[in-house]
Amino acid sequence: TATISKGSVTETQTVVVKVGELPLSTIATVNAADANSTLYRVRGTLVGTDTRGNYYITNGTESITVRGFDAVATTLNANIGKEVEVVGNKSVFNGLGQLNANDAKLIGDGIAVEAINADDVEISASGYLPLQGSLVELTQVKVLTRAETTSGSAPNTYPVVTITLLQIQTGKTIQLRWDGRVALSTETKAMLDLLVVDKVANVEAIVGWFNNPQLVVIEQLFAEEAALTDDSKVVLDAKALTQPATLTEAATLVLPATGTNGSAIVWTTESALVNITTGLVSMPEEGQVTVTLTATLTLNAVTEVVTFEIKLGAASVSEPVVTTMLGSSLSTAVGTTANTPLVAGTSFSETVDYATGLGLDTTIFDVEFIKNAANIWAVNNGVLRGYYNTAGGSEVAIRTTASYQIQSITINLLGANNAGDNSLLVNGTAYAFNISDKSTGTAAITVDAINLSAVNIVCNHTNRMYIQSVVITYAAITPAA
Repeated sequence: TATISKGSVTETQTVVVKVGELPLSTIATVNAADANSTLYRVRGTLVGTDTRGNYYITNGTESITVRGFDAVATTLNANIGKEVEVVGNKSVFNGLGQLNANDAKLIGDGIAVEAINADDVEISASGYLPLQGSLVELTQVKVLTRAETTSGSAPNTYPVVTITLLQIQTGKTIQLRWDGRVALSTETKAMLDLLVVDKVANVEAIVGWFNNPQLVVIEQLFAEEAALTDDSKVVLDAKALTQPATLTEAATLVLPATGTNGSAIVWTTESALVNITTGLVSMPEEGQVTVTLTATLTLNAVTEVVTFEIKLGAASVSEPVVTTMLGSSLSTAVGTTANTPLVAGTSFSETVDYATGLGLDTTIFDVEFIKNAANIWAVNNGVLRGYYNTAGGSEVAIRTTASYQIQSITINLLGANNAGDNSLLVNGTAYAFNISDKSTGTAAITVDAINLSAVNIVCNHTNRMYIQSVVITYAAITPAA
């Protein structure tokens, strides 16, 4: 403590000097810490590196990603598989917790690192967070997609391989990614090349992170082709079964007795309207009823049960009602006729109910504006302005509650970015319209026989279109018994 005086003024300054070696911290302690400037000293076995500054250290149960360059990188690169000690502060990059190392040294021989089996860990940010930087094993995964692209700028381009792995038992997916700047031995590259679409495999890789979990390919990648287990065969056969949600006339259902992977399938129902032997379905005498089909799949000691609910017959529909969704009403509700974004996260999305603002009954209707493109829906001078570019088209979703269905709509357009031919999508079907003048031209698109509880309208031509109103014909329905 220093006391400094000059004349009548005195000030005291205290300086704390830490003496001795920085205490060891556990990897768990560092992982639990927020990003900060505190120095931590940790030890663990160095599993491997991506050769681009990321090093993966474990004590057998917990792991951490270490960022190291220059002298730190030199030390770590020379000691893969050894026990090392690193000193640094905690940081977080795109959700990945890491230790920014300013010092590293060899301690001795490392432990034999075994991959952590993650078959029972939910593939999600919360599920995989404790596994960041860990070498994990996933068994019975199926390659859904494999994309081989080139990244970087000439002349420094490099290959990138992105593989989507399906966890057969859960139906969840995770990406396995190789950055071509990471050198792989011939043996490891062969394992990566093994993972082609539809291949079933067991895989070991490091858990990396880019806002969500992904698997990172480094030299420690392991992959081998795997025969489907009985559990996986039954799951795949069960997922392959489909039945219609609704039938309005007599039909014959396909009721396979054997799955593609060998599962025996037994179908049952308590409804007299379905002949379980022939698959023939009869309609109820009146109204609409719901029948339940049950498929029991068996393969050796594995059994899985799948149920399907099918609505038979036509629902009773009340007299149709016509209502109009007005862009000008929303301008009034928002409080301006200026170009105003309508998308989640804007100030208006939290203060204005769009269905109310558009003049719809909110006990029946819900409206959502969806971006899908570089630009967004906007309310502009009393019209709804949607955009389109190569990223996709803006979308407005109009939905009813389960007790109603939309029978038809008429979309009234006032102008578009292009005079001449334009188009929009209604529930995935394209409808062309012609605008004689991009500022004052009008057009109308009518879509009949929708009979659904949701309608999605998507801008489907270059730049933008303007919707003045949408006339909606809807009716109440009697739910199936």
